[in-house]
Amino acid sequence: MTTRRRMLVTLGAAMLAHPLALFAQQPPKIRRVGFLWHGARPDQLGAGNIGAFRRGMRELGYIEGKYLIIEWHFAEGKVERLPDLAIDLVRANVEVIVSVSTPTTRA
Repeated sequence: MTTRRRMLVTLGAAMLAHPLALFAQQPPKIRRVGFLWHGARPDQLGAGNIGAFRRGMRELGYIEGKYLIIEWHFAEGKVERLPDLAIDLVRANVEVIVSVSTPTTRA
C-alpha cells in the first residue's frame, strides 16, 4: 500500500472512531432537585415521606451526592414562608421542585 493510501485510511478510521470516543467519555449529568416541605426539618432525612422519596430516587439510580443534589427547604410549619422558599429553589436553578402538600404546591 502506498504511503498516501495508508495515510488516507488512517485518517478515515480516526474520523470514524472520534465520535464514538466522545460518547464513551461523557460523565453522567448531575441532577438538581428542590424539595419543599411545609413542616419542620426532621432529625433524620430517612424517615417518613422524605425517606420514601430518597429511597425511590436511589432505586431509580439517582444516588445523592453522586448523580443527584437535593436542595432541602423546610417552612418549619410557617406557611407564609413557603413562597420565599420556593423562590430560593428557583434561584438555585433546580430542574424540578418536589411538593407534597397543597400549600407547598401553591407556593
